[in-house]
Amino acid sequence: MDASLYKKYRTFFIILFLFLISVAIRIKSLNNSFVLDDYRLIIDNAFIHSIGNFFKIINPVNFFDVLPVICGARPLTVVSLMFDYFVFGQDPAGFHFVNLILHGFNVVLLFLFVKNLIGNRFAGVISALFFSLHPVQSEVVNVASFRADLLCAFFTLIFLNLIILFKNCEKNKRTIILILMFFIFAGALFSKENAIIIPFLLSGYVIFFNKESRIKKLLAATAITALIFFFFFWIERFPVPLYNIIYPGIENNTSPLNNPGTYISVITASFYHNFINIIYPVNLSVDYFVNYSKAMPLSALFTLFAAAAFIISSLKIKNKYFKFALFFTAVSYIPVSNIIPLVNTIADRYMYMPMIGISMIFAYLMLKSFKVVNTKMAYAFFIFLFLIYSFVSYQRGLVYANQYTLYRDAVLKNPQNVRTSYNMAVAYIANQEYESAIKQFDNVVKINPLYRRDQVWFLTGLSHESLGERDLARKYYHKAFLLNNSDKNVIKKFTESFGSIQEAKQYLFSNTFKLDKQALFNFEENTKNN
Repeated sequence: MDASLYKKYRTFFIILFLFLISVAIRIKSLNNSFVLDDYRLIIDNAFIHSIGNFFKIINPVNFFDVLPVICGARPLTVVSLMFDYFVFGQDPAGFHFVNLILHGFNVVLLFLFVKNLIGNRFAGVISALFFSLHPVQSEVVNVASFRADLLCAFFTLIFLNLIILFKNCEKNKRTIILILMFFIFAGALFSKENAIIIPFLLSGYVIFFNKESRIKKLLAATAITALIFFFFFWIERFPVPLYNIIYPGIENNTSPLNNPGTYISVITASFYHNFINIIYPVNLSVDYFVNYSKAMPLSALFTLFAAAAFIISSLKIKNKYFKFALFFTAVSYIPVSNIIPLVNTIADRYMYMPMIGISMIFAYLMLKSFKVVNTKMAYAFFIFLFLIYSFVSYQRGLVYANQYTLYRDAVLKNPQNVRTSYNMAVAYIANQEYESAIKQFDNVVKINPLYRRDQVWFLTGLSHESLGERDLARKYYHKAFLLNNSDKNVIKKFTESFGSIQEAKQYLFSNTFKLDKQALFNFEENTKNN
């Protein structure tokens, strides 16, 4: 290729390279099935199955009122999944394709923002590659239904690029860009509530980068106006995070607010686990379990101390790009820090937005390293690191092939996690490995005898029935019925394990120490038409 031609179109070729490598590393996701929340948000979410419901979402009446649908408070995310379903149906490849494209766009937008922010193309490439290839990004890209994080980051990065464009454009075009920024902010907020941080990011940019007083005042006024307007919108449309302050506890997690010590432990432990996966991303798991009742290990305390020392020492750095990157990381992490408690205290997808700031910090540190160490060694480290990231990300994508591979990996990494063990057992049933499912359910009972006990007994019975062990199946169905006598599926399977309903009823009387009146009533109501 002619050198002058390459120089002329250098930025275009870099953009093309970054986009293609982002897609190539995770291209195998196109072969993956639906996993995790995909069933709840896509397969079983009847609302998105009808394209006609699009008009309900865009109806102004529903602007402040959350639609009674799954993720109704994130209408743009719902619309995105709805159109995917309209085009691809229940073919997961189409959903994964859209996720891949969105991630590729986000990588390119980050490159453009960093390049234009400080006029350094190489810094843009480093930050974009770090953001693109890091293994912690695997969850949000490989799970079709985690579209909200991709969309929110997409609009946020467009917003950041518009800030740069606003500063450099002609004065008569600034009003148009401000209006566009306002709608882009709305798009981000309609994608995921974490976008409430955008006005703060705008304020941070004004503080660190803008010296022109007129522009500074205009951008500051825009940030304040947008924050006030959308804060009230956020309170109305996203009440759950505020209500969570008063909830008594969360299933499978320690109640974060049962005492100040636990509350602080949740925040510090989640910080440690979220950031350790960025520093050392080789033990990623689909399930996140931290025993907050135990003392923090020395490694965790050391990491927290190192992070605090890094932040304090960073305050002395005068580089405004670095300060903005640190500010971005802190602001974007706050919504997922458990200051307002989350149902899942830890999740890889929570770090997708903070990874923008972290990638910018990494680029700064890499540029500094070129000045203090041998250039060849710095490049060698740079290339080696990204090769490792690419390999781990590729392998991590294979883990997300289906529920079976996902939870098999999780059980190997954390065999004492009761939720992981339960989900692995369910995956064994889906894979028709019934003997393995029974053993896994036995393990669930050993870890926590109370965990979803009625479902454990029911699914254990289902496994025995599938193996032709009818008598054993009957015993487990009976146990499940005693724990949950209103479950129609339990009653149905229990009665089917007998020759007649009368035999089933007789078995209940003979093998139940004290048959509850409500249980008997539920049994008779659900079997009287048979």
